[in-house]
Amino acid sequence: FLVQDYYCQGEPACTPGVNNNGDGKTQLPTEPFGMAIDTSRVGLADAMAPRRLVVSHLATGQVSVIDIDVPPPVALLSESTAFFPPDATGRHGAFALAQRDPTDPQSLWYLTSNVNPLIDTFRIADAGVITVAQDSQFVLSTTFAQGTDVRDFVFDNGGQRAFVTEN
Repeated sequence: FLVQDYYCQGEPACTPGVNNNGDGKTQLPTEPFGMAIDTSRVGLADAMAPRRLVVSHLATGQVSVIDIDVPPPVALLSESTAFFPPDATGRHGAFALAQRDPTDPQSLWYLTSNVNPLIDTFRIADAGVITVAQDSQFVLSTTFAQGTDVRDFVFDNGGQRAFVTEN
């Protein structure tokens, strides 16, 4: 999976990057899984607004935001903390990502887990920083038999209706 090799670029030694938290980074968190392009940035009047790739991380439950228009050593804009509690093996299971309104830069993003019966929400600030949307966690165990293995999450064009698949 090439995103895991994002900073190393196939070289034996990685080049550390720096994210907006000031942390030196040599690679993304383990098990990058779901990916989505933040299309709300396309066409903004601010030509300096970065185009962003949003990546979920299966093992750690984190989300990374990557600027896709700059060199890899400075591309990692932000990494979140874990969104979901760990299961018995320590995995958080961040899986599918969906942006509710791809035309709105302040739109909510939705993140599913394949080990927790939860969907969490977050926003991405202009600086590329991930901010958790308060009181916006949904429990799926009342909708699905277990709700612990949500595989995909997609909104219709108006963002008013979501389609969720559960394994």
